[in-house]
Amino acid sequence: MRKIYLFIILFITVFNGKAQTPLTIAVDFTTSDVNGNVHNLFNYLDNNKYVLLDFFFTRCSACQTSSPQCNASYIYFGCNQGDVIFLGIDYYDSRQDVINFINQYGLDYPCISGDDGGRQICEMYGIDAFPTYILIAPNKNIVERDIWPFSTNICNSILQSYGLQTMSCQENINDFYDENISIYPIPAKDEILLGFYNYYLNEPIIFIYDLTGKMIYTEIITNLSNTHKMDISAIDNGTYILLIVENNEVLLRKLISVSH
Repeated sequence: MRKIYLFIILFITVFNGKAQTPLTIAVDFTTSDVNGNVHNLFNYLDNNKYVLLDFFFTRCSACQTSSPQCNASYIYFGCNQGDVIFLGIDYYDSRQDVINFINQYGLDYPCISGDDGGRQICEMYGIDAFPTYILIAPNKNIVERDIWPFSTNICNSILQSYGLQTMSCQENINDFYDENISIYPIPAKDEILLGFYNYYLNEPIIFIYDLTGKMIYTEIITNLSNTHKMDISAIDNGTYILLIVENNEVLLRKLISVSH
């Protein structure tokens, strides 16, 4: 399914092959995300960061499908700690609606609701179809005016074509657990071993998600020991996101690969 348009007449735009933002140079904005963190576009660009903007609204079915894939790219490139910053820009929803959307579809990258300035940013950029993904270079040129079709693999390939490097994602992860939990081997074949050192955990839960955001594995570790074995023989070859969670807190997030 292509994108969701605000007015049916706007379907003409896509069939004419026009870019979803008419701009070629970025317009600055400063606003807060749904968690109250302030974001200034030009500050990111002036610090030699690329910025990927995800324009969406919460009831858009194509947005619901593509946002988890965007989130996988966000993790792959270091959770806004590397060369590229990911920001979600909602068109018209309330802050609570966007928070609900984030929770339902498992998004980690910061999102700005329509109530918090998202609508004005969409209008500044001439966005009339959703989702629209654009990439802005540090020199303020909009180098990708409409990344579509969108998938994790397509997004990763485009970002890497600009020389952007992958890195481990540490945001929202407790550094203590990052240093005291090991995951091996990577790539894994039929099993993954979790090593727990100096651990202070009760019953952590293991989740594995594919790059579309679909959960494909879950396990509660009820008898924690120094080494825990996970049977992944039924998981297809590919790249996945592994989470270790306890008391609703993400303790560790890692990209893993499976190769039988």
